[in-house]
Amino acid sequence: TAVGLAVMARLSTGEVAEATVQAGLAGLDAAVVEAVADLTSTAAVRLLDVKEATHNDSAVLTVVLATADRGDVAGAAIQSGGRAFAVARAAWAALKSPV
Repeated sequence: TAVGLAVMARLSTGEVAEATVQAGLAGLDAAVVEAVADLTSTAAVRLLDVKEATHNDSAVLTVVLATADRGDVAGAAIQSGGRAFAVARAAWAALKSPV
């Protein structure tokens, strides 16, 4: 963007969402969550926490999100690509889970 760095998330249908990145790793994580929330049509989502762990040889990333309509939700993903992709997959799991 003209203002700075942005992330873009894309669905297999071609729908795209974009969010501006604030400074630091937390800013990148928050922008990824914002873009995913836009794609899930979930309003007022805020990233509360990101945790990384290792299970056997797999890196696992968990996100905790605050939502206006469902309260706090969490999702996790195996980090098989870059961190931003794992944050996106974990946010998608948190926002799309029926529980």
